[in-house]
Amino acid sequence: MYAALSIGASSHKHLASNIFLRLYYTNSNVLFGVCAGDQLFFMCLYLLGSPKELIIGLEWMEGYVRFIMWLAAPICFYKQILNVVQLVGASQSLVRVDESAREKGKDKVK
Repeated sequence: MYAALSIGASSHKHLASNIFLRLYYTNSNVLFGVCAGDQLFFMCLYLLGSPKELIIGLEWMEGYVRFIMWLAAPICFYKQILNVVQLVGASQSLVRVDESAREKGKDKVK
């Protein structure tokens, strides 16, 4: 968000230069599926990591929860890769903004 504001973009979605990020931001079905799968993975981890006596009835569901977690794991992995790609792209944008500001500052000193 900060990188988008720094370069004057109206949204951080406009910085999506990677094909996977463009697909993620332009197709609402992909966006929903990736976000839902990511959250589902972490919910399953939470359920599997909580004390069994606190969650009544989880014993019979544990196999299903573990199965759902493994189905959602690749989606979560994909989302984490998108996060890193977005972080790298935003960092590069900020570097360009800083370099441009330094060049303008050097011109004023001369």
